[in-house]
Amino acid sequence: MLSRLRGHRARLTLVQSGETVPVRVVNSEGDEAVAILEHRDIAQPHGSVIVEVFADQKYLIFPAEIGKDAPPQAVVFRTTGKGNEAETGAEFSLLFERLPVIVKFNFKKIKTHIIGGGPEGMAIMLDAAIPANTKVEVTIDDDGRLIETEGYITHLHKRGKGFMAIYMFTDMPRVTSMYWNRILKSG
Repeated sequence: MLSRLRGHRARLTLVQSGETVPVRVVNSEGDEAVAILEHRDIAQPHGSVIVEVFADQKYLIFPAEIGKDAPPQAVVFRTTGKGNEAETGAEFSLLFERLPVIVKFNFKKIKTHIIGGGPEGMAIMLDAAIPANTKVEVTIDDDGRLIETEGYITHLHKRGKGFMAIYMFTDMPRVTSMYWNRILKSG
């Protein structure tokens, strides 16, 4: 499973503190992987973590253990259990900052956030289920700039106490596409 993660961004959530550490997986062998810290000012993490990553049109989440003997600015983790996979239907990348969005559904405005995205869509966290193949409007709040999009919920997966919805764009105006691509590049 870890061989699919090479070159992808991942989020390590420390089980004891809840702190998140953004990394990029650079190599793997068997049930062990090496990742580089995305931010230089983060202390070297160790202990039990939950690893989240988008790879091969899937969202992967699994438990792992980080050892204490890693080179500077790197993390070596070993899987400690079976994880979960969820289909996305497109190549997504993890966003390290939770980007606020407003989902318009059934005459309600639901305030939530995005955890990942790609050129074709995004992964949105929801408290309540929205059925697949439902057309919704999503407004992205990018530091006060509101970016309005239209699309469909294509997949819905249970995640913790809520749901992760895969939202795919319909025709996106050029300016909206430019703003969305800038958000993806900044991560």
